[in-house]
Amino acid sequence: MKILLVIALLITYGSIYPGNFTDAGPDALAEFLADRKWVTSLSDLLGNTALFAPFGFIGGWITANARDRNYRLILLLASGFTLSFILQILQIWLPTRSAAMADVVWNMVGMLGGLGLSLIARRYAWSWLTTLPSLGPQTIVPVTLILLWLFSELLPLVPALDWQQFKDAVKPLQVFDFSFPAAWMHAAGLLTIATLVNLITARPIIWLTTIVLFVLAGKIVIIDQVLDTPTTTGLLTGYLVSLVLLQNQPRIMPMVAFWSLWSAWTLHALTPFVYMPGGAFSLLPFATMLEGSMRTNATALTLSLFIYSALLWLAAHLGGNFRGIFLGLLVWSILIELTQMALLGRTADITEPLLIGLIAWVFMELKRIESRYPVRYPAFRAAAPATATPPRGQSAYIRSKPNLHDWPPLILIIVATTGTFWLILRLPGIPYNLKELFLFDGNPLFILIFVLALLWIGLGAAWVSDKQLSSKRPYISLPSWAFLASLISIGLLSISVTQESIADIAGSNNLYWFVTNRDIWGESWRHIFEWVGPTFVSTLERPVRYTALYMPLLIFLVIILCLLHLHSQGKSHPKRGLVLITSALPWLWLAKGIAFDWSSTDNLNELIAREGALGMGGGFYLYLLLFVLCLNAVIFSRAIGHGTHLIYAMLLSAMLLPIGWWLLALGLEPEVQKYDNTFSGTQFLLGPDRKQLLSEMELFMRWCLVQGGFILIVGTGIHSYQKVKSLYFSKNAT
Repeated sequence: MKILLVIALLITYGSIYPGNFTDAGPDALAEFLADRKWVTSLSDLLGNTALFAPFGFIGGWITANARDRNYRLILLLASGFTLSFILQILQIWLPTRSAAMADVVWNMVGMLGGLGLSLIARRYAWSWLTTLPSLGPQTIVPVTLILLWLFSELLPLVPALDWQQFKDAVKPLQVFDFSFPAAWMHAAGLLTIATLVNLITARPIIWLTTIVLFVLAGKIVIIDQVLDTPTTTGLLTGYLVSLVLLQNQPRIMPMVAFWSLWSAWTLHALTPFVYMPGGAFSLLPFATMLEGSMRTNATALTLSLFIYSALLWLAAHLGGNFRGIFLGLLVWSILIELTQMALLGRTADITEPLLIGLIAWVFMELKRIESRYPVRYPAFRAAAPATATPPRGQSAYIRSKPNLHDWPPLILIIVATTGTFWLILRLPGIPYNLKELFLFDGNPLFILIFVLALLWIGLGAAWVSDKQLSSKRPYISLPSWAFLASLISIGLLSISVTQESIADIAGSNNLYWFVTNRDIWGESWRHIFEWVGPTFVSTLERPVRYTALYMPLLIFLVIILCLLHLHSQGKSHPKRGLVLITSALPWLWLAKGIAFDWSSTDNLNELIAREGALGMGGGFYLYLLLFVLCLNAVIFSRAIGHGTHLIYAMLLSAMLLPIGWWLLALGLEPEVQKYDNTFSGTQFLLGPDRKQLLSEMELFMRWCLVQGGFILIVGTGIHSYQKVKSLYFSKNAT
């Protein structure tokens, strides 16, 4: 009954928003009662029908098993009619609303439809749920989430009868207009659906394939829907990843779905990343959803309901404390809304945090019902004991679930590192390139994403090393996995630091100009480049340049991890180790050529010593420094969790600090002349600016912080991957 009351309050709020009552004239009420126009517009008809459908559905579900069911149904219909009629009368005095008797009629149609749907669900759907092999009738929550996602993809659910509209729906595929946030949202949504389908049916692949085909077809035949590049790419990506997980690692699907959906929500909420300060925060709930296009607002509301409900359900299913999860998502939502105050085209308000609170309250009501009736809801179910052989038709991950309680140390390190960066940015005398590094003047949200990018250095390297060890052709697999790891890295950096900062180290996109204007690759390539266009070339050039800069760091970590793994097996594998090393050398040479020899920026080249000690160039010492740091980080990662070994690793890290400083000094130019200033390479990297020079001791202390931070964050990333692998990918895990 509480849920029904909340729905009535939401209907009331939405109907009388914004509440600016004014005088409507003496004949307004008579005109309202005399109005015989039953259809105002298609959007109003659908909106008014959908508005009261939840009221009828929940009311019908509550009264279905009551002894005085008929009396309660009559009372429910009378209450719905009275509520609708009163709200329409109140709209007479609202200048922004159009009161009409037709709206009352369509409200009642929606209520009757919801009531009928609840009766059908009680009689047929509930019986079908009891036949599902995994959980039984408590799968009503996953089924509801699947329906929410389908609604968010296919609203208004009205098929078109015009062949020309079918053709217009696929025309966007002719233009390559790609949006990564939109594609990732579709992919993450489908990953979540695959997780839910795997939970409630013994044939998840068949059901998932049917859902994908249904959505693709719906994008073509439903009015106001289109099949564009982000939708197609996202759905196919989510489908392929889901197939791989379903066939190989179904146990980790809830965890993958949770983090995918969380990242997609964050990225979607912060797009576009265009800084425009001066925004306001609205405390008026649902203000943005009650203005503009009703279909667009309904789609946005349905998508929000799906995202927040799925995140709460998945996190609780993974074993976390529900109240803690709710508070975490609530705080994250508030941070996103505060960040939107500084984003172009975004409106920050209280709606999204309020929705999370409402959904959490509904889940708590379900939990209360669970305590009264013998029906268990999977969002609050305790982890089942592991068994050697799963029951027929039951997924392995249902028996043994990842536990969120395994991760407090990592979360603490992420939060502490984020806070440290935030404090450093507010200290005087920090390097100007660090002060100008982050988006939105060092907003904590973007600093946190940057910290995740740093963690990915170690985590991604450990992941690639596993792929190399299992590969039969490491010389082919290495560039593929390295490029994928670098794409994830640049993706995280692109939503945390400024594009100018990335261009300063990776270089600007100038390949198209040189190929088309200087013919550096010949006439044939010039024609190809002119045909594909500058946008396509630039889209590929930036990741390639960044990969070339990122690859030496990744390869050093991968080689060290692979060699230590082979050594830990207790057998000598010189041939395998030699193959791994030699397979990396050509790609190291190519990366050096792209990043330095053929670079499009001099920001790095001008700092590297041209004539180093012993006749070696500064690049040699910088590569040696990078190898030492990577070796130190790997040793530190293997010592985490072992008290004595960790102390030895920390002592080794302290001993390597002066060695790292010495190699850095050998690798950088002692004197760089630029803009009428003379400074050393270390002054440029660690000093506040080109004019204010620091002493050698001050520079050394700053370098100790940089090197120590690198060891800590990269080592933690490597250890995190090893922990994930041991917990969730172990061959003996059940």
